[in-house]
Amino acid sequence: MLRRAGRDSHIRLLGVLRARPPRIRRSRQPRLLRREAPPHGRRCGSMTAKESYNHALLVLGGRFPEGEAAIASDAHWACCYASDVIQGRFPEGEAAIASNARLAYWYALVVIKRRWPEGEAAIATDAKWAFYYAQYVLGGRFPQGEAAICGSEWCSLYIEMHFDSPQHVVCGCTHDVGWGHFGSVSVSLLDRLLA
Repeated sequence: MLRRAGRDSHIRLLGVLRARPPRIRRSRQPRLLRREAPPHGRRCGSMTAKESYNHALLVLGGRFPEGEAAIASDAHWACCYASDVIQGRFPEGEAAIASNARLAYWYALVVIKRRWPEGEAAIATDAKWAFYYAQYVLGGRFPQGEAAICGSEWCSLYIEMHFDSPQHVVCGCTHDVGWGHFGSVSVSLLDRLLA
């Protein structure tokens, strides 16, 4: 039987094993502590929102005042900057965030951690995010978003969670109402049983 070193060298000669990639020398100082120039040699004013966010998060490890104007113009990166870098409210970017239903819900849930009236107008236009906002942020009804929720796949679940009767008070639509471990019971059957 061949010794391990002999067998490996024999296989390398046959070209079966590839050589290991060269080791890359890394800085002894952690990346988050290094203060570096902006990426690609750009000036701070010409960086995009994504580049400014990445520079603040990965290079500076904190706020990046020179890039906040670019970040505030993009709703997605403003929401990420508030939750990941600042870990609090980002007033300069709230106008952009409030225009997107998904991001307004996320900002209220993760950053503010309570009701956010400025974003409710955008949230009320989308059934899914209006339902989630009512359920996870408000913990109750969201009357402003009920018009969007009505007629969507979220309506029956919303009615089941927030109303005593199976009929929706806003639009009058009826849906199947879940009934514990018995499964879904139609509204007409439920009416017959309760009569």
